[in-house]
Amino acid sequence: MVEDAETLMEAVEENIFAKQETLNYHLLTELTNLLDDAESEIREWLLTQGTLFHRKARKYLSKFDKDIRPSLAAKPCDTKVILGGFSRVIPGEEIRVMNAD
Repeated sequence: MVEDAETLMEAVEENIFAKQETLNYHLLTELTNLLDDAESEIREWLLTQGTLFHRKARKYLSKFDKDIRPSLAAKPCDTKVILGGFSRVIPGEEIRVMNAD
């Protein structure tokens, strides 16, 4: 968990301070006032779609991995890619308690 947070902070810092032509992927989607009864369905959908996205990313990235494609062994292959993602669903009852304080 600590490593996840450190990697996220490094990616954000690079986006702010490094002069890279292409930025690191860093997006956040937040919606409020969603149907309380949909919490479980939303969690399941996010988990499924996140898994599918990472599966697709692994398939694409494997084209550049010398461990998977030995034909790349003669080329410099020291670049590392870290792709993360997260979701958090806050139940309505928790929101109501936080807002009551």
